[in-house]
Amino acid sequence: PDDPWIVRFKNFISDADIERLLSLADNIGWDMALKENDKSGDSYYSKCSSENWNESECISNRVYNKIKYLAAQIAQVPEGHIDTLTFVKYKEGGHSDLFHDVTFRDSWLPSGPRVLSFVVFLSDVDEGGA
Repeated sequence: PDDPWIVRFKNFISDADIERLLSLADNIGWDMALKENDKSGDSYYSKCSSENWNESECISNRVYNKIKYLAAQIAQVPEGHIDTLTFVKYKEGGHSDLFHDVTFRDSWLPSGPRVLSFVVFLSDVDEGGA
């Protein structure tokens, strides 16, 4: 098929866990998302990484670890193959254009190029969306 597969899990995490993840993202900080897929400035991102000096706060967070564990179980891969979580917050009316979650240089990584993306939406909309 030409289109990617999409699998939807309703109530994947609780509302309380969503609040905890959003609090974690607030604590580690938000930066403008001026990446290739969002030149509009419509969004901010927050990422757990050693580069951002916040990795220990993330890996000590129960809900963060729960999401990584569930993603690994669903994808049937070792948890160590799950990348760090990246949070994206859109301004009102903001959106993400189509993008591919892989780059040419990924071919030279020991793991090879990324073959699967796992996306969890932490909010809902009454109307709009795709």
